[in-house]
Amino acid sequence: MGSNGLYSCLLVNRHWHSNVLPILWKRPFTSKPLSSVNSVRLIETLLLCFNSQAKESLRTSLKQQKLKLIIPNRSSSYDYASLLTELDYKELEKSIYFYLLDSLNNNNNNNRFITRRSGTIQPFLKHVHIIAKNLFMLFMKRSTKFESLIIDKFGDFSDLPIIEIQQRSSNILSRIKKLHLNYYESSDIFDFIRLLPSLCNNLIEFTVNIHDFDNEALIHRSIADIIISQKALQKFSIEGARNGGNTILTALGDSQSESLTSVRFKLTNFKSAGMKSLTKCDKLREIILENCQGLTPEITRILYNAKFKNLKKLVIWNKHKAPPVTSMMIRSAMKSELKDLTLDTIIIGTVNTILEHCPNITTLKIFDYQPKHDVQMFRLLRDLPFLERLTIYRETNVELGVINFSGRYLPNSIKCLRLECGINPDQLDILLKGLGERSKLNTLIIDYFKLEVAHLKAIVDWVEEKQTLKFLGIGGKSGFSRSELAELKILQNEYDVFIIPSHRLDYY
Repeated sequence: MGSNGLYSCLLVNRHWHSNVLPILWKRPFTSKPLSSVNSVRLIETLLLCFNSQAKESLRTSLKQQKLKLIIPNRSSSYDYASLLTELDYKELEKSIYFYLLDSLNNNNNNNRFITRRSGTIQPFLKHVHIIAKNLFMLFMKRSTKFESLIIDKFGDFSDLPIIEIQQRSSNILSRIKKLHLNYYESSDIFDFIRLLPSLCNNLIEFTVNIHDFDNEALIHRSIADIIISQKALQKFSIEGARNGGNTILTALGDSQSESLTSVRFKLTNFKSAGMKSLTKCDKLREIILENCQGLTPEITRILYNAKFKNLKKLVIWNKHKAPPVTSMMIRSAMKSELKDLTLDTIIIGTVNTILEHCPNITTLKIFDYQPKHDVQMFRLLRDLPFLERLTIYRETNVELGVINFSGRYLPNSIKCLRLECGINPDQLDILLKGLGERSKLNTLIIDYFKLEVAHLKAIVDWVEEKQTLKFLGIGGKSGFSRSELAELKILQNEYDVFIIPSHRLDYY
């Protein structure tokens, strides 16, 4: 059920209201993209959750920055701040920014909150930072179920509530189980990172994206210290570690080998010492390697020798294709029950390796589809009897259609087909009409920026004939024309096809 349906549930009775409200408010900044209007309403509501003393303290802090904030003295009808379980700090600051802009534009209305006290809005970010800090501390104080935090910067610099966290008598970061950090040199995120080994030890998931590379060794060591301090880390992801692979892999292998089930490395340079440490984590169920360096056949053989018995998902993608490395990685899973595979090359060697060692795959993503490899792709699809989900992806955006084959080459077992590459309306029509009579396809996702009404007409014609489609997702478009919306309504109203919101495509 979508959020609109949940809002309707609020009106059924008190029991429904009390059960639905926590669902709607647990992830207000991350569950779906916020419009500027909804951002304003959200911040207005949350500010009412402060008690009278906190409201006065916030007014005073802003007044010192030449901004008068008039918060109504009334309290919120419900303590919404107590319901949050996840916060994206960047989205919080962005919502506050829209709130302040709206308030400034309505400053003649006494029920709106801001009166300008200087001839300029700058330094505007200071006001955003003050309100964000206060709301963050409110969430941490009120919400006993708060467990997920995403740290990123909204403006040119960030001002995280580091001092406020340190001044708290209780450790408010100890309840966080999921942490996502986007590191920039031009921010105070590094100061925040240095707090974590002593204050945040219960992480289950830890994600780091490094965007700036000054003081690399120091930031890598700090990330390793966070890893070592965790009691039972299960999922770890890092992007942009470059030369920090050994330090981080060693920390994972030495401290989290009994709990770690998923690792993702992107833009990381591997060396043999670090890879040997990773093999200590024999409970790994997911290994994701995206555009990493140093994956030579010699280093990959270390993983092959480890034989990860619990591996369920393997992702191998590199701009510089290395088929021997890809095949060696696949063979490293030969004693496991691998079900989910993403690979960057479809040639006879990799296809033979998959069919020999991993024939029970249910989910397959072909990362860099090339029509010249169709024969090998068809052979692979034909001989994977349990395949249910197929994604065909092209690394480069192309306007021309590249998928030019009949659906008869797709096995009937496929339930979900996702196309992230060029396909023109005639090609889509041939693909869909070529599906077998016993085809189980019920979910179709087309993520293509040149999609037009003729594509949708081809889908409607196919649905009218087969009537198996239950879910349709359209990505790559910011909006639809009137004629496109008419075709989508036919699918919804006449054939009961659910149109997946674009921000939810990855959940299907």
